[in-house]
Formats: sequence, structure tokens, C-alpha cells
Amino acid sequence: MVKEYLREIAHESIGKRVDLSYAFIFKDPETQEVLGVARNLTDLLIHLEKVDIRSLRYHVYRTATQALDGSPNVEHPRSDIALWIQYVLGDDELATKIWNLREIVDDQELREAVLKVIQERHDELKAVLTES
Repeated sequence: MVKEYLREIAHESIGKRVDLSYAFIFKDPETQEVLGVARNLTDLLIHLEKVDIRSLRYHVYRTATQALDGSPNVEHPRSDIALWIQYVLGDDELATKIWNLREIVDDQELREAVLKVIQERHDELKAVLTES
């Protein structure tokens, strides 16, 4: 049961790329310029390594007031990057881990923590896919 759940998440997160309309878009918080587009967990890792720290902070710390479907997001607040992971990739566990990193204030520590959490999940899901 747990394996099947992980296999489903692995397929959604790294086994395919979501449609561009569901992609995660890294933006400059001041200009709203697009800095990168992630369509799966692998893309997300690549962009997280190099995206401007202002953009990373913006997407980790900014609490979304609506879920992706437009409904109010009051009961389970999430940052917009955590919401994307939860609703588009279907990974509640990873979304919660990202949301819990919002207490980190040091820029380098934040980037390293986000990368570590996502890389660990990516490796776990990739192993599940190769077992199949």
C-alpha cells in the first residue's frame, strides 16, 4: 500500500513532466520576471541550485491565500512552492517538509535545506521507480 502510494508520487514527480500550464514558475519578487520553469521534481532541483536567493525566499516564505483551484487556503497554509508540490505533484509529505523550513532566516542555510529535503525525496522516489 505504501509502496503503491510512493510509486504513484514517483510517477507524477519525476516520471513525467506536467503540462506547462501547471508548471512552477520562479519569479523575481520585485519585477515578476520569470527566472525559471519547473515541470517536475528534477526541474525543480536544477532551478533551486541557481535561482536568485530573493526568488527562493519569496517562494518559500510567501504564504498563499488560495489553493491552486482558487478555493480559500485557510486550514492548511502553505508557501506557493509547497502548494505546487502538494497539489500538482501530489506529495503532501514533501510539501509539509518544505513548509516547515520557513523558520530558516539565513539565505545559504535556506537554500541548502530546501535542496537537501527535495534531493532526498527525489532519490527516494527515483529508487521506487527503478524497482518497478
